[in-house]
Amino acid sequence: MITTVCLNPAIDKSADVDQLQAGKVNRLRNTRMAIGGKGINVAIVLGRLRQDVSCVCAVGEADITFFEQGMEQENLNFYAFQVPGSVRRNLKIVDGKNRAVTEFNEQGAAVDQEAVDELTQALVRQSRSSRYIALSGSLPPGCGADTYQMMMRRMPGKRWIVDTSGDALRHALLEKPFLIKPNLIELEELAQARLETPEAVRAAAEKLCTQGTAYVAVSMGEQGAILTNGARTVFAPAVPVSAVS
Repeated sequence: MITTVCLNPAIDKSADVDQLQAGKVNRLRNTRMAIGGKGINVAIVLGRLRQDVSCVCAVGEADITFFEQGMEQENLNFYAFQVPGSVRRNLKIVDGKNRAVTEFNEQGAAVDQEAVDELTQALVRQSRSSRYIALSGSLPPGCGADTYQMMMRRMPGKRWIVDTSGDALRHALLEKPFLIKPNLIELEELAQARLETPEAVRAAAEKLCTQGTAYVAVSMGEQGAILTNGARTVFAPAVPVSAVS
């Protein structure tokens, strides 16, 4: 069993335009809405890959029905902890002429420490049979930078997978996670240096392993990705594809 955690979910709305024009009226086509947030996205992909997965999520009470329906359609085990207000809305505009995506992302609903404590208790219950727990995405307003770290401390012995950035990631590293997945910019923030060569990226990732993280996966966009456990490092080139969604 794998449990994913999503503290800052979103409703993702996307639409197409022939060509995005600032300061003018843009007619939207093919408008779509879906539940989102990294922890939810991870759970959906794992479910489609036929993995045994559950998701623990903090959801604004105004949107709880929409999220429950979305997770039911994916046939996923979903525990929603309700918080006041609405979840954030993210708007993605796909420019047909320039093949570019412009994003407008809102800030999430505030989650105070009392709510975090209650959600952590729910996570403890919901993840008893899980060997892996994935902590993904940014923290919502009201959460301390050590929120993920405190969750990890409450459940020793789990294999933690962490995909976040900044201070939230630095705090999580102190608990020696099983896997982290920074992108290149996030790895540079951790290393406090520009990593301009493959050798520099590899060295920075391997250093994190010497500090207690079992595996580091670094995504580098069109430059590919690396995975290391400190003793062995493998590289995968990016596969050129035509984006369809």
